[in-house]
Amino acid sequence: MNTSNKLNENKESQAKKPWKIKERIENIQTKARKGVTAALIGLSISWGFSSCENKGKEDPYKLEINEVPKALIGKRISKLYSYYVGGNWKTITLWKTQNWDKNEAIKNLYEKKFSRENMRKYVVAKQHYDNVVSKINFNDYTPITLPEYEEQIDQTLNKIKNNIDRDGLWKKLLWGDKEKLRTLQDLSDNISPKSLTSYSMTELFPGTDGNFNKNFLNFLLQNGGTQYLEYLPAIYDDYTSFWQYQFTSLAVRETDEGKEGASKVNEFVEKDLRIPWSVSILQGEDHHKAAYLLIINNLSNLLRNWDNTIQNALKKLTKIENQSNLAQLIAIMHNKPINWKKFLEEREKLNTNKTYLEKKQNWKNGKYNYDTNQNGQIDIYESFVGNKNDIEWSHNYWEKTYNNFKTLNE
Repeated sequence: MNTSNKLNENKESQAKKPWKIKERIENIQTKARKGVTAALIGLSISWGFSSCENKGKEDPYKLEINEVPKALIGKRISKLYSYYVGGNWKTITLWKTQNWDKNEAIKNLYEKKFSRENMRKYVVAKQHYDNVVSKINFNDYTPITLPEYEEQIDQTLNKIKNNIDRDGLWKKLLWGDKEKLRTLQDLSDNISPKSLTSYSMTELFPGTDGNFNKNFLNFLLQNGGTQYLEYLPAIYDDYTSFWQYQFTSLAVRETDEGKEGASKVNEFVEKDLRIPWSVSILQGEDHHKAAYLLIINNLSNLLRNWDNTIQNALKKLTKIENQSNLAQLIAIMHNKPINWKKFLEEREKLNTNKTYLEKKQNWKNGKYNYDTNQNGQIDIYESFVGNKNDIEWSHNYWEKTYNNFKTLNE
């Protein structure tokens, strides 16, 4: 084949059809323009959908600095709630924003605690404030939302649950009783971030409105961070007690003289995950570890002393649908340990004795209220409101813990 002739023919053919080349160029340009336009439209649509999608996925708990949650705007607060946001016990109204000096608020809370007559005898709490608390700048904080806070608790719980010597615990604290160990394991596995958060809310907030407490906690977390919560003092007792769980040395202490509370279970945890020997030096996730270990200790004490009624009641609390009652039990064991038995006996009667239930529901002063959970069992939370002596003040604890836990799960 004569290649040169073929090339010449091609050149001649191209020369004879310049319009073909021009047409191709125009077609390419047209397609390019259409492509760019389509791409731009696509991006625009994509951005538009992305924007809508992001709006739909915005964190409902997220607040701007000093922004008050919508559910709290216009609410009047006093006493402890007021102190927490710089109101110094006075009744104040929450508007769209609330700004306060966190250092001043902490100082005023401790001064309120130290003004108690009995506190003059307790120098340890005052020393701790002077040497530690007063040196912290609470206005320098990292905002965190309530779901993020619960995620932190979840991570801590998983570490502890996966690194605890259950066999050692069983032999020492439960006297080798396998049935009690199984019950303890089932109960402890059901302790969740919401269990601890509702427990904390019950300790920090005096009111029984769960929705208010949830929004107020979220507000404090984003305008003071976890550090602010950790150093809020319990102003009504005479101990070195603060933190979100309001622990005292009765809850965490290990000395040559012996161990208290969570410290009794601490030895069964992997060494690098153990809590410090004293409540006064807990930091960060130590608080959540200590809360879990204290619950394990309290449940162990309870299990060692069970009878048939308590055994049946406790086994019901191992069910996932009864977590609200487990949260109540946790709070009561912290507040007034002697009341756990009354709580469980009452719950068992309400669920097994129809005559007793009807009698309580028709009680003459009308203050007994009940909710029925999805399993058809009674969630008690005001069963002793009519006579505070029956439960020695713990009625308020289980009412607000129930409401706090229920709201957190909505």
